[in-house]
Formats: sequence, structure tokens, C-alpha cells
Amino acid sequence: MNSKEVIRDAVKAVGVVEIADSLGITESKLHNQMHDENHVDLVGQFVDFCKLTGNNKTIDWAAEKLGGHFVPFVELHETDLLESTGEIISKVFADLSKQVRLVGILAERKHLAGANIEKACEEWKEVKLLMEGFLLAVKTADSAK
Repeated sequence: MNSKEVIRDAVKAVGVVEIADSLGITESKLHNQMHDENHVDLVGQFVDFCKLTGNNKTIDWAAEKLGGHFVPFVELHETDLLESTGEIISKVFADLSKQVRLVGILAERKHLAGANIEKACEEWKEVKLLMEGFLLAVKTADSAK
């Protein structure tokens, strides 16, 4: 499915008039986004931008605006599944114990606020996304059998 089809499906559910009004654009501009192959493909460009930068924070930001989060897919190979599992679990536990120590120290010093809490949240989110991506990959590999 290409991005124009994604836009068409999304617009179909709500309606061209309502979406155009909400976005402050004309209906014809929205129609162009859905149908004209020569029109700038904003959704496709957003995806290309995310791929080019290699920075998942952009796509995660968009997902957060929609009430979710982006979980990158971890590619597993059948031959090294056990090794991959060990590596990821070791990393998760190392990162998790680092987080617990950091939060404990900050709480003891009464510095668990502002920038410190933001940093702890960002690091926790990275650990959580790594584990979610791994579990998704295992689930996908298991259902392919």
C-alpha cells in the first residue's frame, strides 16, 4: 500500500470536508494529496525523512501525538535466536539495573525532578522499546512456523 492509498483510506473514514476544514486546507488540495501522482507526497516524504536520518525519535514523536509509541522491529535469525535472546536480555537487565541505581541515588539526594526525571524516562523508554521490539520479533518468527 502506498502513502496515497493510506491517505485515501484514512480520509474515507472521516470525510474530505471535515478533514480539509480541520486542517485549514481546501478540499481540492486534499484531493490532490489522495489522487494526483505529481503532487508532493507529504506522508511518503515523512517516512523517507525518518529513514534518511535513522533517528527513531521523529517517528516516535508522531506516534506519541497519536497516543502510542514506535517500536522498532528487531530482526532475528533462526540460527542465532538463543544468542540474540541472551544478548538482549543481558542488555535489558544491565540498563534496568543502571536505571534503578540512578533513580535511587537521585531520590536519596532529592534530585528526582526536572531534567533528571526526563533523562531517566528517556533511558527507560529505550530499554522498554528494545524489549518490545525483541518480543515482537519472537512472536513474528513463532507465528511464521
